[in-house]
Amino acid sequence: MSLFNSLPQLEQAFRDLKDNFEKSVSVLRSAEESVSVLQAAVQSVIQTALVDDKTPLGSDLALQQTFSSTTDEGSFDVVVFGDLNRFKRLSDRFTHTAGDAALRRVGTMIEELFVKECGAQAFHPSGDEFVILLKREVLESFKTYAKSFAKCAFEFEGQQIKTAMSFGYAVRQAEIDFDTLLNRADTACQAAKRLGDGSYVEWTDEIEIESKSFVTLRDVHYPTCRAIITCDVPRQISQPKINICPVCSTSLTDQPSQSQTP
Repeated sequence: MSLFNSLPQLEQAFRDLKDNFEKSVSVLRSAEESVSVLQAAVQSVIQTALVDDKTPLGSDLALQQTFSSTTDEGSFDVVVFGDLNRFKRLSDRFTHTAGDAALRRVGTMIEELFVKECGAQAFHPSGDEFVILLKREVLESFKTYAKSFAKCAFEFEGQQIKTAMSFGYAVRQAEIDFDTLLNRADTACQAAKRLGDGSYVEWTDEIEIESKSFVTLRDVHYPTCRAIITCDVPRQISQPKINICPVCSTSLTDQPSQSQTP
């Protein structure tokens, strides 16, 4: 076949190659757009997961990411653990929706007083527990603002309801990892709850020893005077009981209903 007779076939082959190339480019562009959309969706999901669904604070995932990425020891000096007081009682009385409203109110206060005023990082990992990371130089400001949590009022279905919080904190020391600091702050928080609403306690060796020596009996109910009592009893007692109400001195034959927290 002569070159002249082959030209139409070459031209057609070129056109087919061009069409296929353009289709490939179109498919590639479509794939790139799909990948971009997917990346944006994944990023959106990640950002949503980093924000708590009940408060304006960071979620448990955000807290874990902060821990794993925190290599600079100067990023925070103090770990604070906060725990709402009598939260179960509030939820049982006013419903879990009211409990969510209490968490939202406390979370908003934490954002306003600790995050904005003290430059802290704050998280709501679960339940009625909050974690706050502070610099040592704002610790005194934290103590001042902590007192505001003795009364956290919010409105729910036309009612004014009050909740409260106590705090424990642990100051960073050399060779102490974050999990240890958090556990220490939690232990100190339990001591603060015994002091009352809006209290704060720093972890010490004495606090640690005390926590291992006692069991906390929470919300012990007495039917006669309807008292609800929380107290500590020695841990070595295998089945701690309170047989006489300290409010009305009623002697009880049976152990009252109680929730035991080690």
